[in-house]
Amino acid sequence: MVGLVDNGAKTVTLAVPLATTVSNLRPVIVIQGQSISPNSGSFENYSTDVIYTLNASSGNFDDYTVTVSGFDAQANGCPLYT
Repeated sequence: MVGLVDNGAKTVTLAVPLATTVSNLRPVIVIQGQSISPNSGSFENYSTDVIYTLNASSGNFDDYTVTVSGFDAQANGCPLYT
């Protein structure tokens, strides 16, 4: 999986192989903070954006929008998935 975190925009964009069923993914999330909701390891439907709330070490709460989309690795010359 290839991803990009934009802390300024509070977005996470992930690219998965085209054949991936995104309606029932179970991410493992590693954070630098106190907690995240939904919890790491819980099944989520990424057919649409999912909002994660991060409880930072500072005590602030930040919402991050996570977008998952299919990526044609072979057509884009990416050896990662071939």
